[in-house]
Amino acid sequence: MRESKQIILSVAVYLFGAAPIPIGAEVSTYWSQYVEAKSAGTETIIPDFSFAGYRHGEEPIPTVAWTIFDVTDYGAIPDDGLSDKAAVQVAIDAAEVNGSGVVFFPSGRFCINGPEELNPWVNNPITVNGSNVVFRGSGSGPGGTELYGERHMNLTNESQLWTAPHMIHFDGPGSRSGTASNVIGDSVRETHSVTVADASMFEAGDWVLLNRVDKSPEAVSEAVTPFAVDSRWTSLINNGVLVDELHLVDSIDGNEIRFKEPIHSTVKADGEWSVILFDPIVEVGVEDIAFVGNWTASFAHHSVYLDDDGKNVSHDSAWSALSFTDVVNSWIRNCRFTSWNAAMKVGRSSNVSVVHIKLDGNPGHNTLSFNNSSHCFGGLIEDAANQWHACGVSGKASGNVLWKSDYSADTCFESHASQPRHTLFDNISGGWRYGRMGGASNNLPNHLENLVLWNYDNTGAGESGDFEFMRSSSAFYKAIMPYVIGFHGNPQAFDESMVAALESNGAAVEPTSLFEAQYKLRTGSSFAQLLFAEWIARFGLSHPENSLTADPDNDRRINLVEYALGSEPALGDDSARNGNSYVFAGLDEGPGLEMSYTRWRNAGKRGLFYSIERSYDLLAESWIELAPSDAEILDDAFESVTIEVPVNIGGKVYLRLKVGVQE
Repeated sequence: MRESKQIILSVAVYLFGAAPIPIGAEVSTYWSQYVEAKSAGTETIIPDFSFAGYRHGEEPIPTVAWTIFDVTDYGAIPDDGLSDKAAVQVAIDAAEVNGSGVVFFPSGRFCINGPEELNPWVNNPITVNGSNVVFRGSGSGPGGTELYGERHMNLTNESQLWTAPHMIHFDGPGSRSGTASNVIGDSVRETHSVTVADASMFEAGDWVLLNRVDKSPEAVSEAVTPFAVDSRWTSLINNGVLVDELHLVDSIDGNEIRFKEPIHSTVKADGEWSVILFDPIVEVGVEDIAFVGNWTASFAHHSVYLDDDGKNVSHDSAWSALSFTDVVNSWIRNCRFTSWNAAMKVGRSSNVSVVHIKLDGNPGHNTLSFNNSSHCFGGLIEDAANQWHACGVSGKASGNVLWKSDYSADTCFESHASQPRHTLFDNISGGWRYGRMGGASNNLPNHLENLVLWNYDNTGAGESGDFEFMRSSSAFYKAIMPYVIGFHGNPQAFDESMVAALESNGAAVEPTSLFEAQYKLRTGSSFAQLLFAEWIARFGLSHPENSLTADPDNDRRINLVEYALGSEPALGDDSARNGNSYVFAGLDEGPGLEMSYTRWRNAGKRGLFYSIERSYDLLAESWIELAPSDAEILDDAFESVTIEVPVNIGGKVYLRLKVGVQE
């Protein structure tokens, strides 16, 4: 490259305040009503979803410094092609006996289900049954950790294609232990308290199920209003209206129990509601691991093929990776799932965060399901595998959030029936079509009250005519009166008699993210800054060195800049990684300069903003923002952005890089 003449560079860093507002976006009337109702202490129309996720979003997902239990110390050998299942289980058992621990996987491939394992071992998952156990790998990308499922799991019931177990299970007791008390007072939805006959059996800090079983025809009819009950919905008709909201007891005053989270359903003192003690495991996690399956067949929904033993191998579940059941305040993060029928299931759990996930490889059945779970959060999930069902909910799910995730253009969000309620799909980018919600006809409707689709970006062709949430031409696809707000991307018409609201169809609304706006209104801080706090926690820095503006390694890059550029806050800019955060070079022709810097590929979703400005004389009014000319993908997380910078006749140019995080 030819050198430019006498170029003088000056790089400065500035903080941005709020997120840029989309041009022409209007403020949603439902958001305005929500803000006004919160201020007045009255009932909101849209549920409060802000309590979803690890510890209700009030603490970042931690990077724990517990005792390390390295699986290679217990007999696991990476890359030898032999099963490591027994060694991994021994390491887990040791961590559980210790009371806490990090089950650590060094770089390399570890086999978690191989063909040499005979029954019942081959259908026996790796299990974690204790609290405070974290699986930690050495990264989910090249050179990191792979947990490899070479052989499939067998169906436990060959007529039920979903019954092959996941290869790794985190399972809590979940027992109801006979400790329960009936609700004896009415409670308005979106409030926090219920009154029971005897609260003495509970105490602050308990996890409980707010339970309803109501088989009356009136309750069943009300659950699907304004539509008629379909005789094919036998589960709803025979089992009744079922609610199992998981809650954390915040305080008790006499027989009044106050929950941390809002109650999303209207509670009546009709003898059908009770509060039941729940026993989960807590503070478990899975991070920095690539899960690799050996699913290679061409996926066919609800199909099987025969293995060498003549047993049915299910396309729906034979290769299922990871499940959490009866778990609270836990996480799955920074993981990749390659070639699985089903990647992740979070069952009867609460406040689990599933974030920074990528799926790739051979397409299969499910991505992520919050099944019978409450206040769980799934975000920044990229389905590059094109699973049949995208992220979603099923069973008695309530208060869950799917946020800023990408599905393929030929699928849709999932709502797999069996009475899910109160779900937010927020800033989802993906297809829009019938047939991908899921759910057997006897378990319908797909979703009951308060399905909220906020700023959904339709990347697919959509469906012809007016989209019907109660599809008249099929026994399937039945959702009760959802809120469709800010639907945009490829156009789609809707049958307005089948929605509770259709607002701003064809254009996104403000706030851009309902979850983030609700979170900020409740906590006073942006969710973007919580993501920063999660990132900085990985480096073991304590206050005040973990703040946005601190510079713990004294390299003149504050932590916010290190975060934005993908460098590390405690290494200094002499390290190879940090030294490549931004690069300057001469252009091949013409007087000018080429500048490159590293940024997160999903920067906008993280609430991060970047800007390069140039000036020839440093006068305030002379700074001009420059548009990037190229972007090169570096890995799953980062890209390199290049900008061409002209130099004036005097040969001088000043540049400044602005980075910021949403307040």
